[in-house]
Amino acid sequence: MPKVSVIIPVYNVEKYLRQCLDSVVNQTLKDIEIICVNDGSTDNSLTILNEYAAKDKRFIVISQENQGVSVARNNGLDKAVAEYVQFVDADDFIENDCIEKAYKKIVSTKTDIICFGSQDLKNNKVKVNDNINFLNYLVIANNSYVTSEEDKTKLIHAVWDKLYKKSFLDFNNIRFSPNLKVTEDGVFNLQCLINKSTFSVLNYIGYNRIDTGVSTTANKYAAALKAIDALQYVLESDLYLYSSKKTKMIIFEKMIESVLYYYDSKSNFLNKLLYINEIEKVHKYIDKEIEKDIIQQSISYKKLEYYNKKKFLLENLFCIKNKYTNKKIYKHICILGIKINIEIKNHIAKKQNEVQNYLVKNYIKPYLKNKSESYIIPPKHPELRGRKIIWQYWGQGLNESTPTIVRICLNSVKEYRGEYTQIILTDKNISEYIDIPKFVFKKLYNGEFSYAFFSDILRLCLLAAYGGIWVDATVLFTDNLPNEINKQHFFTYQRNKQSIYKKECEKYNKGYFSWSRRQRVNWLSSFIKADSDYPLILVLRDIALNYAKNENTLKHYFLVHLIFDYLTKYTIYKKYNCYEYDDTVPHLMQLNFDNKFSSELWFNIIQQTPIHKLTYFKELKLDSIGSYLLKEKCINV
Repeated sequence: MPKVSVIIPVYNVEKYLRQCLDSVVNQTLKDIEIICVNDGSTDNSLTILNEYAAKDKRFIVISQENQGVSVARNNGLDKAVAEYVQFVDADDFIENDCIEKAYKKIVSTKTDIICFGSQDLKNNKVKVNDNINFLNYLVIANNSYVTSEEDKTKLIHAVWDKLYKKSFLDFNNIRFSPNLKVTEDGVFNLQCLINKSTFSVLNYIGYNRIDTGVSTTANKYAAALKAIDALQYVLESDLYLYSSKKTKMIIFEKMIESVLYYYDSKSNFLNKLLYINEIEKVHKYIDKEIEKDIIQQSISYKKLEYYNKKKFLLENLFCIKNKYTNKKIYKHICILGIKINIEIKNHIAKKQNEVQNYLVKNYIKPYLKNKSESYIIPPKHPELRGRKIIWQYWGQGLNESTPTIVRICLNSVKEYRGEYTQIILTDKNISEYIDIPKFVFKKLYNGEFSYAFFSDILRLCLLAAYGGIWVDATVLFTDNLPNEINKQHFFTYQRNKQSIYKKECEKYNKGYFSWSRRQRVNWLSSFIKADSDYPLILVLRDIALNYAKNENTLKHYFLVHLIFDYLTKYTIYKKYNCYEYDDTVPHLMQLNFDNKFSSELWFNIIQQTPIHKLTYFKELKLDSIGSYLLKEKCINV
């Protein structure tokens, strides 16, 4: 008997089918059966299936009239004889060791279901799905087991990223509902959840989803309407009606989420309006048919209130507002549905100068004339003062929501910290090391200041009290720190006029990378090495704290950088600045993150510096530097 039955529903996918079948045929676990269910294809899909079946005895080809993916999968389940089953869509493919890794893990954990990671591929770009962060968390926190229903509900969106124990499905008569044209995966997994399935996870990216580009506005709208039909069908089914209140709550939340998921923000005006009209009908249906206590406790239900015609029409017929991108600001004007974006020129340099002038007048000059407050913030662990410490901060602590890139970066610092001690601060343990003034926390929690500004204050307080190195949570180490840095009393990266990477950097982000005389943000504060009580750090800390004490809003994201710029150019503190180590160099990996990976490019970057300032990328090209890093490193974090 084979160890795993792979079930592949097939309908008109001749363009992608061979890639899918090859990925299954070439699995490192050979003891599998491959059940392909042809769902009435009208192209050459069946011919391709028969061709593979003729060469490989592990293939079983079933043909049926076109009845949809649910019936196809059910027929595959009925035919399957292996102990475990895996579902693969015919226009996707899996990694060569996917089944073997999942099989070994589910056997060792003795669970009914195991979930692994996936990534989306579109136009040669790859986007690692967010669930890998949650899987990493569960591996660390729960030794790969998923014990709470709340955690399980975060893993029930799809069936193609899992391996299922066949006997569990059969014993509980769990099958796909033929009446559902969308959300069938979620409802299938809800049945597993209700029947007390045991879950484990594997922090490994094994499944590749291909965006075939066939989703048009019309069929997106049709899918959205089907999601509404599915909600009503499920809420009137035995699955919901005969469940406990707790289970009803889970089902209710998931079905509303599916309705909101299919709302296409990029759709045209008419389709948006029509779908919002349907959502309003859902709202009325729920108010009439669903228990009041379920509605009152639902978080997703409250989101439905946002989708109303009056608000939609007001926002889409007439509005004027600023629209921000990473590099530009636009004045966004909408009149009778006609939208115009007008770029606001030179806004970055102009804003920097305005804010810096304000800071000079109200905070920098008064401080230098001893007319404003100085602070004494001693270390709470004096024995650590002057020690080789790398300070890092991730406020919420490592959990399921921590981005993969942050985990990789924190782990890289641990790997290459050398003689340094790595201390990762969270909101819970900051007070163990330093007493930040209470007014800072008050304004942070009131929403008056951002966590980015709080992080700026925190690093200055820590370095002033203890010394050491501050490293942002999105800085990657690829080797130990150079001795040149270790010997410095003060080290940081700054804009260098002689940089050989000007053109590349300006092309990447002209708003940030500028060598203009008007540019005031010229400092990479993500990596700072300083002795304790270093004069430049002390004055930066005090001026930033005075601003935090007296202001209720942050006038500029790079406010501390503007203070640094003025102090190191126009005051006596310029003598405490270090040599202008080129800040473009630690950005080289970020600049090339989406470029095609090659060993030559990779080694060229890491030979320039072992310190790399990264950022968050929503999607990456397949075989890019970024996808290489995520795929190679995420397993170990």
